[in-house]
Amino acid sequence: WQAHRMLPLVRGWLERDFPGVEVLPFDAFPHENTVIGTDATADLVAQSGRKGAPLSLAAYQALQTAFYFADGARAARLLDEALRTNPIGQLSISEAPYAEIVSAYALAGQPDKARSMMVQWHTRRAAEPAIEDSIRAHAMVGQIALAERRFADAQREFRAADSRGCPICNMPMLGRAYDVAGTPDSAIAVFERFLVTPTMDRSAVDGPFRPVVHKRLGELYEAKGQREKALEHYRAFLDLWKDADPELQPRVTDARQRVAALTSGTDVRR
Repeated sequence: WQAHRMLPLVRGWLERDFPGVEVLPFDAFPHENTVIGTDATADLVAQSGRKGAPLSLAAYQALQTAFYFADGARAARLLDEALRTNPIGQLSISEAPYAEIVSAYALAGQPDKARSMMVQWHTRRAAEPAIEDSIRAHAMVGQIALAERRFADAQREFRAADSRGCPICNMPMLGRAYDVAGTPDSAIAVFERFLVTPTMDRSAVDGPFRPVVHKRLGELYEAKGQREKALEHYRAFLDLWKDADPELQPRVTDARQRVAALTSGTDVRR
């Protein structure tokens, strides 16, 4: 998800931790959506023998639509159409993106469809179990519980998922579960822990979540009257998303306006 926006951050980490390291120029990587996340890419992957590529791409697009733009209706339509044209039951269990589709339907406000997908996954996985099944199950149940506003259940499931696998992968959603439950102090604690918890490879999680976690922390601290903490996180968000795609720029504008308001228009680091 928008992983290309993390390249400057990754470069900074490498140069800080490994002085003298040679880092490839950014133009050696695919930028924007010219290669990653396009129908053409999905077609190329499918031609290589991976039949699940079109459905995985649709799930990716639906997740972005629901998560970044809060357009649940459009996200659900994307998934419905993709599942009609690419029946998930015709894919091998190893290629079928059940977890992503469950998450996307849940974020789109369609917990019944999410649960139906999870039941299908549970039935199929019995014949081909995998080591990470319990982790996936906890995460999917957590997403469904959050969509149904069963916040305590969602919090328990997200904690269980991270306790058995990647220690940060479900932490942003755990913070969100506290946030929408109306417990901002708990949400702040989880979001802050997400930002600093060390793990082997953060890029796949930082790409979609780190910017929005900074933005939300800025809003939460601002609501609590903690001006400096709010500014710290708004500025971190702006550093990551200042060159975001046009459709995401309204969030950038909002953060800039908040910084201006908190600094009486004197901030020069925007």
